[in-house]
Amino acid sequence: MPYSRSRVAAGDRAEDNFGVRHNDGNGWTIYEQPTATLLWERAPNDVWGLTAATAGSVSTYQLVHWDGSVWHQIPIPSADGFVPYGIWSRSPTAVYLAGNAGRLLRWNGTQFEILACAGVNGWSAVWGDATSVWTVGEGGAVARWQGDSCKLFSTEALLGGVRHLTDIWGSGPDNLWIVGQQGSVLRWNGQALVAEPSGLSDDLSAVWGHVSGVVWAVGNNQTVLRRTF
Repeated sequence: MPYSRSRVAAGDRAEDNFGVRHNDGNGWTIYEQPTATLLWERAPNDVWGLTAATAGSVSTYQLVHWDGSVWHQIPIPSADGFVPYGIWSRSPTAVYLAGNAGRLLRWNGTQFEILACAGVNGWSAVWGDATSVWTVGEGGAVARWQGDSCKLFSTEALLGGVRHLTDIWGSGPDNLWIVGQQGSVLRWNGQALVAEPSGLSDDLSAVWGHVSGVVWAVGNNQTVLRRTF
């Protein structure tokens, strides 16, 4: 099915630089701390976020976890200047942070493990299922991780050039969606990566969907795409 496209007005943006907000269907609860820049919810009592603090030219990062009652802070190792850009969790003992230099940090409930994929400069986003973890990023890099090893997929031919990939979302192991520069959209169907031309040249920055069969992508110039699958 082709994409439907819409735009939002320049002023129609939702931003919060003062903490985390949660709506239970009746109203909002505001947590002034942490001031999270990334957020992932696996369950109401298992929410993960990323916070950053800058002193001078040095930035430090913490993983924060909501257990249903309080927030817990977990310092992230510098790992030669590691900067996290994406977060995903399978369980409280399997939390993944994707970042620069092709690194993938995995929190195992006790400590961080550092995984790397040779030849990749940086990851923008991470997503997973029961058996695999996927990362996307610079130079059109797409990798599937099983255990500690990664398998890289080539995307240049599919996309007609090298395109930076920015985000990934999936409803299951046979239905993953990836977006990126110049309207790039890729889909993993369980067997192979295939191109899903959007008909756009605008960069796409984020993707999300629902298991009911709809996926959304947003990007530059207030672009919003919707597609059923």
